[in-house]
Amino acid sequence: MLTTQRHARLIGEELPVDLMNTVWSAPGGVSDVLATPESAMDWVREIAPRLPQQPRSFTHWLASATPLSAHMAAYDLRRLRDAIRCLAHELTGDRGSKILPTVLDRATALEVVNSAVAGAPHWPALVWRPRSEPEVSVQGDVPGGVVAVGQIARQAVELFGGRDRQRLRACPAAGCSNYFLDFGRRGRTWCSGSCGVRVRTEISATRKKQGAEPG
Repeated sequence: MLTTQRHARLIGEELPVDLMNTVWSAPGGVSDVLATPESAMDWVREIAPRLPQQPRSFTHWLASATPLSAHMAAYDLRRLRDAIRCLAHELTGDRGSKILPTVLDRATALEVVNSAVAGAPHWPALVWRPRSEPEVSVQGDVPGGVVAVGQIARQAVELFGGRDRQRLRACPAAGCSNYFLDFGRRGRTWCSGSCGVRVRTEISATRKKQGAEPG
């Protein structure tokens, strides 16, 4: 897991969690990787190798310098992110994040997630080209942005509907908005080492201050 600055974006988690962490609180306000179509496309290109199914429509779309419907893809990703953050907020009982999801109720969040999964159908097809071995090719005649959103939504369904949801944590560091999955044997308290160090430093400073004050 990596972070770029204090309260920065946490990366390297499962894709639905990485999507949740594309917005974070920073000293100057809120930062959002998906704020513009251009930055959203950069994020999709970053995580594209981790998508399990990549139909031709997606690879062609991703290779374009100016992908069609990039504005809609950015909007759909933000909408899905906010829906997943709503579910994570409820599941973890997160009360410390400065970033509240714009999707405020469970029913709406579930509708957003399930609609995203249903909107990106794809299927395997057998391809056998001359002088080559038979192979399976993923087919799906839908826009590339819909493919990305749909697959992340499907992984979100599997996360919240499976046992790993019990591992989902909201970082308890003050002002941190990151979520993470705790797979450690000894348990993981913070989203990153930097958050843990910062909290321990603040606790130590508070104790020293209290000890220096006259009784």
